[in-house]
Amino acid sequence: MQTAQANARMALVMAIGQLQVDLGPDKRVNASGGQYSGPSPSVVSAAVDGRKHWIGAYNAHDFRQNHLHPGGEKQFRRWLVSGNENSVTVRDSVASTKGANDVLLFQGSAAGFPVLAEKSVYAPKVTVKMSDRTVGAYAWWIGDENSKALIKPNPKLPESLANVWGRAQAGKRTAFETSVALAALDPSNQKLALLASPATLDLASERSGTASETFHDFTTQSFGVLCDVQQGGLKNDLSLKLDVPESARPQNEPLYTAGTSTKPGITMEELWLFHNVWTQLDYDKTYTRPPPIGGKTVSGAPVLVCPVGAAETINDVFLPYKALTYPRKQLMVSLKTQPNALTTGKFDVLLISDMFLTVWNPYDIPIALDPNSITTSSFSSIPYSFEIWGGNSRYKSVDLVSLKGQHQPLMDYELGTKNNASRPSDDQGDPVTLMPGEVMLYSEGRDVALLKNGQGAGGIDNTRTVAAGKAGWNFGAGYQWNLSPSYGNKSGGVNSNMGFGTLNAADMLAYKVTPSNRLVGWSQNRYLDWQDYQDTVRLGGHWLQPPSVASGYKPKDFPEIFSGILTKKNALNAGQLANQKFPLVLFSYQLKTEASASAPGRSGHGNRFSMSHNPKVVRADFKKLSPQELAYSPYEFKLTELSGSYANAPQVTLENRTYIGGGENPAQGGQSFVITHSIPREPPLSLGAFQHAIANGFSEKITDSNGTAGKAFDTSKHLAPEVNQAIGNSYASPLIGKREISGSIDFGNGLPSGGSQPAADHSWQVNTALWDSWFLSSIVQQTASHHSPKRTAKQVLTDFVANGTDHKPLPNPSHRFWGSNPEKIVADFFTGNTAKADAFRKAASIMMLEGSFNVNSTSVEAWTALLSSNRLATVPVIDITNGSMPTLRHSSKTPISGLLTTTGDEFQDGTQSQNSKHWVGQRALSDTEIRKTAEALVEQVRLRGPFLSLSDFINRRPSDTTEIATSGALQAALDDPQRGPNRDLDKDSIRASPANSVFPFPEASKGFKSTASQSHVTQADLLTTFGSSLSARSDTFRVRAYGEALDSSGNVAAKTWCEAIVQRTPNYVDPSLSADKLPGAGSVNERFGRRFEITSFRWLSHSEMTA
Repeated sequence: MQTAQANARMALVMAIGQLQVDLGPDKRVNASGGQYSGPSPSVVSAAVDGRKHWIGAYNAHDFRQNHLHPGGEKQFRRWLVSGNENSVTVRDSVASTKGANDVLLFQGSAAGFPVLAEKSVYAPKVTVKMSDRTVGAYAWWIGDENSKALIKPNPKLPESLANVWGRAQAGKRTAFETSVALAALDPSNQKLALLASPATLDLASERSGTASETFHDFTTQSFGVLCDVQQGGLKNDLSLKLDVPESARPQNEPLYTAGTSTKPGITMEELWLFHNVWTQLDYDKTYTRPPPIGGKTVSGAPVLVCPVGAAETINDVFLPYKALTYPRKQLMVSLKTQPNALTTGKFDVLLISDMFLTVWNPYDIPIALDPNSITTSSFSSIPYSFEIWGGNSRYKSVDLVSLKGQHQPLMDYELGTKNNASRPSDDQGDPVTLMPGEVMLYSEGRDVALLKNGQGAGGIDNTRTVAAGKAGWNFGAGYQWNLSPSYGNKSGGVNSNMGFGTLNAADMLAYKVTPSNRLVGWSQNRYLDWQDYQDTVRLGGHWLQPPSVASGYKPKDFPEIFSGILTKKNALNAGQLANQKFPLVLFSYQLKTEASASAPGRSGHGNRFSMSHNPKVVRADFKKLSPQELAYSPYEFKLTELSGSYANAPQVTLENRTYIGGGENPAQGGQSFVITHSIPREPPLSLGAFQHAIANGFSEKITDSNGTAGKAFDTSKHLAPEVNQAIGNSYASPLIGKREISGSIDFGNGLPSGGSQPAADHSWQVNTALWDSWFLSSIVQQTASHHSPKRTAKQVLTDFVANGTDHKPLPNPSHRFWGSNPEKIVADFFTGNTAKADAFRKAASIMMLEGSFNVNSTSVEAWTALLSSNRLATVPVIDITNGSMPTLRHSSKTPISGLLTTTGDEFQDGTQSQNSKHWVGQRALSDTEIRKTAEALVEQVRLRGPFLSLSDFINRRPSDTTEIATSGALQAALDDPQRGPNRDLDKDSIRASPANSVFPFPEASKGFKSTASQSHVTQADLLTTFGSSLSARSDTFRVRAYGEALDSSGNVAAKTWCEAIVQRTPNYVDPSLSADKLPGAGSVNERFGRRFEITSFRWLSHSEMTA
């Protein structure tokens, strides 16, 4: 027996040595034989029974250096099992029939239960010779504990808002009870933390065979080193990087660029803004609601408030969050007559314009315009001519274009209650205070027309007259232009020498509305609209802007885009139109809805509402008017014929709300409450939560031009395309080739060159920059209103590294302290209460990640438990009608963290996209739905694996294969047409339009209509909860070794088995190098990496090969 044990110990040492060589360095990943699908990718494993649970070691791949996956075969190192080196270093050997002398190291069944061949583990036997005589043999196998779900109890914590918000962002456990074998275990039983090994599960579950049945799916020991497998070294800590005051914030710091372009992608500063926007919430004041709702916001509830005054606006770095969002601006043009002031029985002819502003709050928190603030929106021109006939001889063609000076507005509307000398004293605006997701309509409400035909030297528009915005459609008198008199020899727009003359009461008025024959563009004073804040701070506008500003183009040359009323139509006679408006058309410049489609009067095609736009982009141009540009742009311009009827005019509810999202009215699926972004109430704890960041590469600031240039939030200043919720999500852009991650957009159409713009797959790029190299330690201040007691970040760290009863876990309790000398650690990390500049580089060296989960896992049971991390959770819920402080609601399913704070009822199915609760409520998944999703996900893991970095799992796979190039593995599982929770949404999906077919990746333009709704589950929603637990490699291993001794006749005289749990740690093999440093080339630490330590050892009997 001594010889057999010696051989087993030798095998154990050899296994650990091999483990150190192949998985000690940071830039390594591992995957099971069950993931191997053969030379051609498949969802079915090619590994044979007995070898499916071998562990393969692979070199990781730095996708920042080469974005194409090199293939598992090229990166493969060896199988971590005993055997002939010529065999175990060949990847396909797992598909070979096991040898006759292979040693059983796990049976895959318990006594009295049938043998489960696919769970069994065999290792090739290696003989031991002495003086050319075989005297014994050994075998060893390394099992992966990080590819299993960790069994640990649900933390016993008070149900405070801080703890509830924390769980939604950092899943504190896996729902192991979803396994039939473990259903009897009580997740709240704190004694589960004392389970010494999986072998004790039979006793804990009071069910024989549990340990054997769950051997490859669940574990009681699992820790991970927070390392960067792409570049090596430990991960950097976003918490300590971002939890700094404004004066120390990162300035821009693009996380990526594209190709040779220097234009920034998403920046570190944008992440800082999201991390700290909770500090901008106003809990002290209440804000008045617009009529007819009235009242005020709830006292003590948070409100996000726009800055006051020009200076504050220019210097407010949080303006990307605070600026109002206008998804739609509309101009209704009408005819009207009025009795001529000089001649009885004669009538003047007037054109009337009414402007409508749709204001949307995309957040899960109220937003308010301070009563001492105003914001202005202007229409500067519309690309149409109005041809008017009266009687038998009167005719005039009028363009609604201001000629009082270059770039001057045609008409202005101000929102806000602040008195302004530029508008009439009796014109008081309504408050702008919007509840979460609320969509409000504002219009001019004065009964007296705002005259635009002054007699001054400048002709019409010699003075600026501004209308106050009032909630709802107020049927105000509007802006009016009298076409009858002559005002001098002006040429051009509405201030030209009108001279239409007067009409008799019986004279019939007729009209046409045709695409303009005027050049458009900034230099031609033909842009569409402009937005100012505080009257002097320019935020930008939307233009018809040719790439060559000196040239321009004429709308009449694009009849397929600029439709109109091309056939002369009669209105009413002059007497019938006296003092009443006859609506002609409604011109809309708007964010597309999902119902948008190519049709007369409409410039664009439908698209996924929330994926193709950023709600804070306020300056975007139409350049070449190509089909591609019009199809992909999140905006459209549209002419709606009214011809005397208000049936197709803006739709408004009794509460003065209007509709966006699904459509422009309820029949199209339009919604009056649409929430797409969460504002955190405390520092975020998960990278997945950053999907809600307003991040698009906004490097230009209001301060760059002292507020006068309108460059902030400008789509031409950063990498195209406009993007939303990029972080953590993985949908491809149709503008980027399926095997590419960057490119350029040149919309063509035969117009002058210069319209090309660098473009990037923002999701792919930002995920690659973040998920492997950064993590959130949760060492952050806890000083929000709901925190008690309040702690600085320094105190959070001090409590974390403390010993004994003074120790307190981090807000993410999965991060466990791994170090010594607490006082030195705190001193190394902080000066006073401020984190030192390099503290974010050290955090990973003092902690380990409990429950680290390898995304290369092929265990359906383990993935089911992980996907159910939020099972039976308590969630914070607010009332969207008043924005109150959250109450707590217990879920009977697994609620999805689509929003950090829930804003409506819980629902399970995703079939009714027009149901309002599906846009503001919370999707919850049943155990069955999650299990089916896990099954689909495991197929994706086999199809795409091995994942050579964590971002490789998060991202789509740039490839010629459409299936894997469209979205990442997790999103593909969610969208699986048979099993994914989004499967029913496919019944009402967006297909590729004819224009989409010329995109580099047309298939990516397809998608679910309800992508913006809470019924659609995105991978970032799930990653918000458990993303911090994921890794592309394992660090906890179960090593089993076998030894035998032969007698002189060659018969087996003794055999034995042993097992050790081996843990990789942050410390290097050569401890002289600090854990947070990179090893030098050729050094022992570069070759062997971080030290493995044996944490437990035991001898096994043959009967224990079942557990």
